Amino acid sequence: MKKILLVTVVVLASLAMALSLSACSGRNAKITVEPCWADSETLIYTIHDNDNTVTSAVGTLTVQLSANIGDEKKKLVYNGEEKTYSSASVCVRETLLQENVCQIETTILASDYNVLATNKVYTDKNLSDGDDSYTLESYHDGNNYVYRITYVDGREGKSGKIKVGSSNYTDNEFLYYYVRCYKTDSVPSKTKIADPFSGKAVEVACSNVGSTTVRTEIEDVNKKINGTVNCNKVNIRLADTPTGRGIEVYYLTDDEANAAGTYGLMSRKFPAKIVENNISYVLKDYEAQSSK
Repeated sequence: MKKILLVTVVVLASLAMALSLSACSGRNAKITVEPCWADSETLIYTIHDNDNTVTSAVGTLTVQLSANIGDEKKKLVYNGEEKTYSSASVCVRETLLQENVCQIETTILASDYNVLATNKVYTDKNLSDGDDSYTLESYHDGNNYVYRITYVDGREGKSGKIKVGSSNYTDNEFLYYYVRCYKTDSVPSKTKIADPFSGKAVEVACSNVGSTTVRTEIEDVNKKINGTVNCNKVNIRLADTPTGRGIEVYYLTDDEANAAGTYGLMSRKFPAKIVENNISYVLKDYEAQSSK
């Protein structure tokens, strides 16, 4: 979900959905895990410094997810040319805003849990030490993560391929959706993620820590859930040492999704909170709809 998770992966390394046995959309007879998202979802998060929701918010993250997408949403640009991904079934659009820091617009196409392509535009809002704005375009060719980075200030970008294989991989931008697809008691032990800035692939491991509670920032009294909610906590960290602090993701329990009225729409296990290094994301609002 997070746009600067690649930075987190690098930090945690010195550190940060092809499921081989399972998948996440209840629309496929071969799928062995629970469905996880509705035909249309909107999730809004407040961003705080550190794991401290008492301090003032420093930004917002808005996630818009569409499933069963039509042909008009199955296209992304790579190197100036529009590519069509006919097998795409999911489109995620994220907007992250941090005043005087950055603005990030990301579009992700996936076939159920398999990432197909991403397009990320990072706009640097703090120009005191130069303009680090860039565009990252990428797609999977079946065995490799193919990428292209261009900088707006004219510096030399980079492009290439990173071998990730045909299974047990995902993109940095799609990581939280990928993990969301798994059953709580069987989160992926190892997953490859390509880092285009280093030109390498790293392996991250997930572990289910157990149930806990999280205080959301949902204030709308008309919402069926608000305040403190029950969650399953998942840790994500490098598979090999040094593991670093890792990332904490608090996925809504099925009971809470049922209470929210989203369970029947297949919208389950969406994150109520994410903690990445010195940044935390806390759920402020949610909406799920079915096209039927």
